[in-house]
Amino acid sequence: MVEGLLVSDHQLTLVRWAGLESAHPSGSQGPLVNLEHWDAQWYSSIALHGYTSRPDAAFYPGYPLVAAFLHAITFGAVGVPAALFVVSWGALCGVALLLVRLCRHVGVGQVVALVTLFTLLFGPGSCFLISWYPLSSYLFLTCAAFILLFEGKEWTAALVAGAATSLSPVAIAVSLALAVRFLARGGPTPLPARLAKCALSVWGVAGYGAFCLIRYGSLLEPLRAQAHWYVKAIVPFTYLPTMIYATAVDHFDRATVVALGLDLLCEALALGLIVRLVVGLSKRSVSHNISTFSLFTIASLLIPASTIVPYGTTFRAEGFARLSGASIGYDVEIVRSVRRRSLLWAFAALWFFLGLLGQILFSGGWFT
Repeated sequence: MVEGLLVSDHQLTLVRWAGLESAHPSGSQGPLVNLEHWDAQWYSSIALHGYTSRPDAAFYPGYPLVAAFLHAITFGAVGVPAALFVVSWGALCGVALLLVRLCRHVGVGQVVALVTLFTLLFGPGSCFLISWYPLSSYLFLTCAAFILLFEGKEWTAALVAGAATSLSPVAIAVSLALAVRFLARGGPTPLPARLAKCALSVWGVAGYGAFCLIRYGSLLEPLRAQAHWYVKAIVPFTYLPTMIYATAVDHFDRATVVALGLDLLCEALALGLIVRLVVGLSKRSVSHNISTFSLFTIASLLIPASTIVPYGTTFRAEGFARLSGASIGYDVEIVRSVRRRSLLWAFAALWFFLGLLGQILFSGGWFT
């Protein structure tokens, strides 16, 4: 939190210090100003006014709804802007507590678990953890759902996973992993009960779909709203050649080249991890907990599938967005695969540097 506040407060100085230039320097100053930028304004507007237009439908309701509820139960003592930070930062503290516990369930020792936590808190996409974004809340519920699942509390795990689907479309990865677990390893549990658990794990997005049907006349209104975000590629990673070509050939300014290069690195690492996990699952030599968690990681890395295209005067950083939504599975799996401790610390140091650079680029206006 301190790192994010310092970067936000001194973003212009840091951008210049890094030898970059921003086409969108902040017109105001203060430690919180850049934590309220970009899509954060949409969540703030929904928390304050509800869904007032069709473009609002692109943003899932769980996060602004909780912030609005916190504002209401305190009779306005906690303003909506403060409530958005309270929910985001409180969930982030919860993630820090739950992630180490989750690591134990997938065979990661305490020291390596702490390195995993470090890479999550300070890696690429970490700026979303403390902004007006639902990422912290989503990661908290994801950790909780898997811990409950691995401890045998399947109904509660499904309920928590369903709540996560009200926050982000990438949460379907959690529901998918749980559904495979419920159906493949049902044991003596009757099929109707297993199907009920599967349905419970998507109650959040199902409820939001029903709301969109009533409000906008379409269950798929969130997808229609996102269609205006220049989303073109249906198959994940098909845009990698475009990213490579743009980085190597096109004459962009330094800030854009750095952002594209960093984004390309994130995408390449994600693709490599998917291949490794698929190979591991095909050998069928891993425990049920690890196979369930690996399936979740693969799905969460595949779901945000769109192309890298000009977005106004900047570029969409899909690689950062992909790793932020998949950061629990990604960081656990990547750290678990490093055999030598020296390589582990080197990776953590590199991830911290890239995360700090991502904070600067985000604050300077180029990140998204």
